[in-house]
Amino acid sequence: GGGLTIHVLQQGQYVTLNHSPTFANLPLTQLPDFLQQSNQIGEAQMLKAFRAWVRKQVQP
Repeated sequence: GGGLTIHVLQQGQYVTLNHSPTFANLPLTQLPDFLQQSNQIGEAQMLKAFRAWVRKQVQP
C-alpha cells in the first residue's frame, strides 16, 4: 500500500505536511483510499463516490 505525501515549498525548502494548505478543507490523505476502491468497484463508480465525498467536505 502506498500513501499520499504532501510537500510544500517553504523558504526555498520542501517540507512534508499531513494536510494541503491549498485544499485545507479536504483531508487529502484519504485519496489513496479512493484509488484503491477503483480496483474494487471500477473507475467510474470510484469517481462518482469521490465527487460526492468532495461535495460533502466543502459544504458549509
